[in-house]
Amino acid sequence: MLKPNKDFFRDKFNPYFKSIEKSCLKIIKLPRKKRPFNPFAFVNQKLSQKIHIGAVDQSLSQLINYYDSIQNPWAYLNTILKTTNGNWHEKDHIKEHQKRIEQEFKSYIESSHEIKNLLSGIGKNINVWRE
Repeated sequence: MLKPNKDFFRDKFNPYFKSIEKSCLKIIKLPRKKRPFNPFAFVNQKLSQKIHIGAVDQSLSQLINYYDSIQNPWAYLNTILKTTNGNWHEKDHIKEHQKRIEQEFKSYIESSHEIKNLLSGIGKNINVWRE
């Protein structure tokens, strides 16, 4: 009998989970700040607020890079998320829109007999010159 790998589906569904987990484990090892910061609690809170997972991942990476100069990790991360969350949602919207346009164009080409005939004739009467 096959044993399921606990990370199999998580890795397939979203590449951000592994990166977020690595960042959280790094942050826990950093020196404590005046205001206690639990990166796992932060991630849980933000994802339950429908903050884009890519924005959460990006903000944690920035926290690690600038940790020494930051006094309050919560405030720093919330500031980053105000900007990046909208950008990440917009990127997803653009990807979905492009995919929908490609699908519509493909179905238009497939449904048009005239275009199919034109495309099928491309390259058939080309002579190849060899020296």
